[in-house]
Amino acid sequence: GKVEVDGEVLAMKKTTGQFPTWKMMVKADAGWRVWVTMPRGFNPHKGDRVRFTATLEQSDDDATFAFGKRPTGAELVGTEPQGTR
Repeated sequence: GKVEVDGEVLAMKKTTGQFPTWKMMVKADAGWRVWVTMPRGFNPHKGDRVRFTATLEQSDDDATFAFGKRPTGAELVGTEPQGTR
């Protein structure tokens, strides 16, 4: 179901294909990671702290990894200090 995620952006990547989009890897404060589509107009950087709600599906291969779908309410809750980006 829908889960609120608070965590740090570890990486971002633009996917290719019929519908190219940006995705991000977020390490949740609870210790697990999620790979999720970035909402349109949301532009975090690596190291930024973010909060959003998304439908998560746990990976079959790794209990500490999930795939996120349909993120909503994305917000930047902290940024990496300038000069480290």
